[in-house]
Amino acid sequence: MSALQAALEEYLAARPALGHKLRLSGRLLQRFVVYAESSGATFIITEIALGHAAGRGTARPVGQPVGDGSPARALLQRH
Repeated sequence: MSALQAALEEYLAARPALGHKLRLSGRLLQRFVVYAESSGATFIITEIALGHAAGRGTARPVGQPVGDGSPARALLQRH
């Protein structure tokens, strides 16, 4: 089990104890962890979060620059 997967499992185990239901959120977080791991990430960085939020099908390896036509680049240029 990866460090990200272990952290997610710990988080998902703790939240119900605090009164939170994570049915949908848990599945979405699992998808995010799989996405992050596909880039070789061992921790979460902004580039990975933006790529996932922008709906990119696969993560780019950590440190690879964002291409000019990416949705993440367009989002960043607006702000």
